[in-house]
Amino acid sequence: PTPYFLACLGPRLKYSACEFPPGSSLEQAEEATFFLYEQRAQLEDGLHVLDLGCGWGSLSLWLLERFPNMRVTSISNSTT
Repeated sequence: PTPYFLACLGPRLKYSACEFPPGSSLEQAEEATFFLYEQRAQLEDGLHVLDLGCGWGSLSLWLLERFPNMRVTSISNSTT
């Protein structure tokens, strides 16, 4: 249930794995993971990204904050 995840996850509600640099907090681990995605996928402003199984949209929202000219289509089958 959603209240469980709100209590356990970081502020961006990323619920898949995170990259934990030594000594990092959960919030920092979420950010580090998003930067890793950015590097590996060679993401840049102006792209159109499809985020399948986006959950609460943590990656989609992070991308839109970072790249204001990016188009992101997010799809989730969750009812919450």
